[in-house]
Amino acid sequence: MPSTITASNGQAFHLFQLPCSTTGSQESIRFVRLVNDLSDGYKSKRLFGSNTGLRRWVMEFPTLPSSLLSNQTVTGIDGAQVSKEEYLWSLYSENQVSGTPFVIQSDRNSQYYLVDCVTPELSYKRFLTKLYSSQLEVSQTRIQGVTVFDPSLMDNTSSAHWYNETSHGGSTTWNDKKLSSPINFTKTGDVVFNANPVNGHNTVRLSGTTFNGGLQSASAFDVCDAVIVFKVREATFGTVESILYPFMAIDPLQPLLEGNVGTATMTAGLTKASVNGVPQASMSAITGPMNAFKIVHVSSAPSGISYNTLYGTDITWGLGYRPSTGDKFSKIDVAELLMWPTPQATSEIRELIEHLAIKWGIS
Repeated sequence: MPSTITASNGQAFHLFQLPCSTTGSQESIRFVRLVNDLSDGYKSKRLFGSNTGLRRWVMEFPTLPSSLLSNQTVTGIDGAQVSKEEYLWSLYSENQVSGTPFVIQSDRNSQYYLVDCVTPELSYKRFLTKLYSSQLEVSQTRIQGVTVFDPSLMDNTSSAHWYNETSHGGSTTWNDKKLSSPINFTKTGDVVFNANPVNGHNTVRLSGTTFNGGLQSASAFDVCDAVIVFKVREATFGTVESILYPFMAIDPLQPLLEGNVGTATMTAGLTKASVNGVPQASMSAITGPMNAFKIVHVSSAPSGISYNTLYGTDITWGLGYRPSTGDKFSKIDVAELLMWPTPQATSEIRELIEHLAIKWGIS
């Protein structure tokens, strides 16, 4: 187990070293809502705060070996090996004194969260001669501009294709972070990698000068859920610009995401979409990220019908262009892209969008 987790801003936070799966531990989530009861069973409701909720953990430690058992140690907040009893004591004390949160890994979804101790007083019960028992309660905390969420821990990520600022492959490819069977995007024309940083992270610029730059997947893969962080360098789309386009021998196909000429809207080929987490009412008039980075999510949920199923064949993908038509290139900067062959859970997409908004400085 690592002893620290590096946040999106490069800051390292201590990772809690005692397993959350200890006897009696429980994780909970809470949402803050204003509910106004009306007559005849009607209610008016409004959600306050984050739509990802606030998590809390109550952990019981029935057997904490003391320093008298030297072989029962963990990595402490200062990097030294300490007994579990000493570890819990020093971690609680440091959190209360310095106010610096630490990271806990959820036993429910394996995801990382920043937390603070909310136990008003840490107490120990000693039994036998070398063991203690105790209980610790922690609550999720948020710091502006900091996120420790890890997309690689999401459900179905093993099957996802993921492209971010750490996988720009030099001057020719945007590499897939998928561990098994990765599929890279290869540039054609005017594409610049590792440039135009946003919130401290590099992006990929397509059609920066010649309006003929795009990326094409090296081979086919299936898609029915996608999240893309990008910006259109125009106030309105100058042409019918393909953002994410499937192509094969049969053409034209329904684009996954395409800009509508002369407007600031886009059309998507799936059944629902959101922009910065806000659901879109029309799949043919999705708000475009015109001259500002936004997070666009498109999905075939709840039907789950993928492009492979829709067209009965494997699909190769174009990012920022449609190779069969010269006027389909896009003037876009792309920060991050994730594509899944199966629909993701809405709750996880909400957490991902929150993470991406913090990471890329999107409001």
